[in-house]
Amino acid sequence: MNFKNLFIEFSEEKRTLTSKKVDSNSNYYRIVMKDMRNNLKNYIQQTNLIVSPSVGRGNYADVPWICILSDNPRISPSAQKGIYIVLLFTKEGDAFYLTLGQVLQILTKRI
Repeated sequence: MNFKNLFIEFSEEKRTLTSKKVDSNSNYYRIVMKDMRNNLKNYIQQTNLIVSPSVGRGNYADVPWICILSDNPRISPSAQKGIYIVLLFTKEGDAFYLTLGQVLQILTKRI
């Protein structure tokens, strides 16, 4: 299935999502965490990039996302640090934004 069709399926599932708790057996979880992830991995075909999705931990996040991180920890060690590409889905699930994420770690010296 191509990404467009997966997104349509995602959008329909997001609108009908009633559970607040993350459930790894739900279609919504499967679409984002497995199907979209695998589709992007196959499309990118780069061994130095990591596709890392999230629908939330514990409870579903209002805004799920899929990061494309470098495997070089100096560039993007995680979604909390570094530079990476990210697909941010809207709260309604009817659109997404392709953005460049940049999280800088501020080093401070304690006196």
